[in-house]
Amino acid sequence: YGDCKDFSTLLIVLLKAANINAYPVAIDWSSQFNQYPIPNPASFNHAIVYIPKWKMFLNPTNSMAPFNTLDTYLAGKFALIIKPNSEVKFTPKNNPSRNFVGYNSKIFLSESGSMKGTENITYFGTSSELPRSILSTQPSEIIVEQELQKDNLTGFGKITSSSTSNLIGPLKIKATWNVPNAFYMSNNTELFLSPPYGVSLFHMSNLNTYINYGRLWPMIIGAKSFQWTQILNFPEKFKIKYIPKNVSIENKAGRFKTTWKRSGTHQITIVKSLEISHDIYPANQYKPLRRVLLAALQSKQQMIVLSKN
Repeated sequence: YGDCKDFSTLLIVLLKAANINAYPVAIDWSSQFNQYPIPNPASFNHAIVYIPKWKMFLNPTNSMAPFNTLDTYLAGKFALIIKPNSEVKFTPKNNPSRNFVGYNSKIFLSESGSMKGTENITYFGTSSELPRSILSTQPSEIIVEQELQKDNLTGFGKITSSSTSNLIGPLKIKATWNVPNAFYMSNNTELFLSPPYGVSLFHMSNLNTYINYGRLWPMIIGAKSFQWTQILNFPEKFKIKYIPKNVSIENKAGRFKTTWKRSGTHQITIVKSLEISHDIYPANQYKPLRRVLLAALQSKQQMIVLSKN
């Protein structure tokens, strides 16, 4: 229990016991990124810790923050390091490659209309904070149900994960799920299928939050990157009639790419990658970001067409 000053003081004392010098840091933890023109107490509302030996800032108040990671609202901020000869620094900006999500999925369709899937997902940096929070506060079975509902599927399953309290390495999860009645398909008919994301804890539809027609203020989104690899497997009686075209877009805001390919007579491999290059986008730089995000969102609407002999 305690506030940011208590957590920072406790961490500094613990580090001192391990012969590691550390100092408290005054900083702003909010959406305010512009500096005041003159020194002002309003510049600070939070306390974190700085370790000069490693040139590292830590936020012990955030129990889900991985080691050596600051969230979007602390990255690139003006910071006052409090010590006998106090100094000011800027916290490091986030790098999308450090806040990476790697998603690998296998999905199996049956002739009876059921669908089963397995996911292996690794979350790095700030991208692990929300999954850590979800996994540490909700039962696995409930999470699976809620994730499947995002793709309008009703099913069940379970999740196993690495320790959510181990903040040194990435968070890893494995999910298995089953949807008994995913689709209905009779002979000589076609099935239009948008591959589900299963249990990803980051659904592509989340990006809708950042879609506007215009911006008057900066967009705070957080630098991050994703790669989804899905392998869809179909029964022998199913024939692949159509797969979508590949998409690729890249600009100064980021990039999105998706590829579809037949990896077997009854198998399709889909690879999608998304990079959001910066934490913050000024209003006059929002349009390039919007193009990247829209390309990612529209990829969710792409469908394969299957027929049944």
